[in-house]
Amino acid sequence: MPYVGDFVSRRLPDDFIRAWDDWLQSGMARARADLGAAWPARYLVAPVRRFWLAPRLLGDTGWAGALMPSVDGVGRYFPLTIAAALPDHTLAAVLAASAWFRAIDAAGRKVLDVNFSADDLDAELAQVAPLPAEVPADLQVQRLAATWLAPHRPQTISLWWCGDAMQAAQFHCFGALPPPGAFGSLLLAPDDDGCDL
Repeated sequence: MPYVGDFVSRRLPDDFIRAWDDWLQSGMARARADLGAAWPARYLVAPVRRFWLAPRLLGDTGWAGALMPSVDGVGRYFPLTIAAALPDHTLAAVLAASAWFRAIDAAGRKVLDVNFSADDLDAELAQVAPLPAEVPADLQVQRLAATWLAPHRPQTISLWWCGDAMQAAQFHCFGALPPPGAFGSLLLAPDDDGCDL
């Protein structure tokens, strides 16, 4: 966050923070090496990625949230993560929660204001209604969820998308967290991978 010169977190368990931070550090280092001189420009225009992490991938609960490019007060590039634990949410419920994702996206974008503090973000997120656990009877959402939860897929998958995309081709799916070599694919601008912000 531009307002702070250090890393901050709020209301996330230490185990999640450690595992997430290790993954981000590895992915960022690999993307920086792979992209070379193109790294800064590519990172700064990366789309906001929405994600779903299956239960047992990072602890007993599932997770949903958004990952977006950010730069801290001393110029370090490090993504902002907004995440919520999902004790009883199905993937279909998460995919149907467009309003929730739009609300956290909007809150996260406010950190671009250099006067917007971590406490301001915390207060903004506190106003966002919780992610609904119930899924509407939307056949498109049900089919999309079934696509990703097919029996041949690992049960510890992570899904990544941007905007309110509801087409399977616009998702990135991994059998765990994205490996370091795939991190650069999450930085593709919307025109490069079909995402619609």
